[in-house]
Amino acid sequence: MSHGFDNSVIILRRWSQHSDQPLPQNWKAFQQKNPTEALLIEQADPELVSLLDGSASAGLRADALEGKISEKAPDPVQRQEAERREEIQDLFDRRDELNFTEKLRLSLLDPKVYANAMAQVDTDKVETEEDKAVFRRELEAQRATEAAASMNHSMSQIRGGN
Repeated sequence: MSHGFDNSVIILRRWSQHSDQPLPQNWKAFQQKNPTEALLIEQADPELVSLLDGSASAGLRADALEGKISEKAPDPVQRQEAERREEIQDLFDRRDELNFTEKLRLSLLDPKVYANAMAQVDTDKVETEEDKAVFRRELEAQRATEAAASMNHSMSQIRGGN
């Protein structure tokens, strides 16, 4: 399967950072012939590999075709941070429908965003001042319960790791 990036300067430059071999037409064949090199490239630049193996999202493929991707692979720390931000944004966008596990995940990823998300969800449901006061007390109790659950989870992770 041809990936169609033979004439893409950016893709060629990214490839050259990982290998002296020609840009492979078929990633699977390259992977079978060069398993160690393929594994190293997959770890160093999963974005490039996804373009070469055909699994890239339409947006990434379009960016590559338009020359809008970087000539260098994203730094692993930057890539993880971007994934973290995307997950936070997704959870925030779905704040009205989060289950307990997702709420806990958001609270661990970014406590401030979690507090804002839950405050927005909660105030949308409350109409009178009396309801707001009752709801605030219930919310504080719920947050205390979630914080305790988070602490218990963290402690069990620490104990389990020893």
